[in-house]
Amino acid sequence: MKAITLILFFALILSSQAPCQTVLLDSHSQPAQNFFQLESNAKNNISIEMSRKKGFKPLNRYVQLMKSRVDSNGFIPNAREILSAYQDFSKNKNPHIQSTGVWQEVGPRSPQLGQNKQLSGSGRINCIEFSKADSNLIWAGSASGGLWKSNDRGNSWEVIDFTEFLSMGVSDIAVSSSDPNTLYVATGDADGSSFLGCYSLGIIKSTDCGITWKVLDLGIKYENGEFISKILLNPRNEKILYAATSKSIMKSTDAGEQWQTLLSGFNFRDLKFKPDNPDILYASTYSISDGSYVFYTDDAGEQWFI
Repeated sequence: MKAITLILFFALILSSQAPCQTVLLDSHSQPAQNFFQLESNAKNNISIEMSRKKGFKPLNRYVQLMKSRVDSNGFIPNAREILSAYQDFSKNKNPHIQSTGVWQEVGPRSPQLGQNKQLSGSGRINCIEFSKADSNLIWAGSASGGLWKSNDRGNSWEVIDFTEFLSMGVSDIAVSSSDPNTLYVATGDADGSSFLGCYSLGIIKSTDCGITWKVLDLGIKYENGEFISKILLNPRNEKILYAATSKSIMKSTDAGEQWQTLLSGFNFRDLKFKPDNPDILYASTYSISDGSYVFYTDDAGEQWFI
């Protein structure tokens, strides 16, 4: 194996309200992109030939999705801003609004087939995690419908309200082996390019089985399309966490309060411990054009090899 000595340079084209549920935000907030500039760049720089290639349809879907959500200056609100406004509204809302409203589900109640006879509009489940300490407790993460919880082995489900309100995707869930009340959730839809269809708050953490949540600060610009695809908890010391992101492998030694970058320059999609030794990790990357790799470390992430 050879130690990593190369540096990659690349450019991106795209430069319920339940009163018991609380989300703690830190003060760090990233500036949003300008939608009008993005739309103009796409129109002026994409040729007819490029429009036939992979990625053109998602770009246009993103334009259609966001054009009604930006402000008059073309700025796209990030998930933190939307969540903060939602919390303010929940605190100050008129309790009589819709208090007498009656809603009834009208369907569809079965999967719908599109013109190509494939399932269409039925949604996607990205991940399922079972509590090791409570066999009744199951968590499920959807592509853009939030985080769901079952306390009865999947017979009934409830959604974590603010994740549904934000149309938030969930890419991975890590539940503590020793404490079923503690879990970490990677928000955003890594499998569907998270910034094209849903919002992300990065990693959120709960220590009371989903009643309250804290948004962890990894220093990632989620509104620019970066996402987290995998979270690992060290089974011997659960204060040690690893996260695979679209640009790096990151590590925390204090249960997610502070993070350091171990390896960068690649789109990391999966991360695994060696079963008998959590100091040995394997990380896989994904790329359409530059090749994919498997990286290896035997010293808890200090050095990595291909």
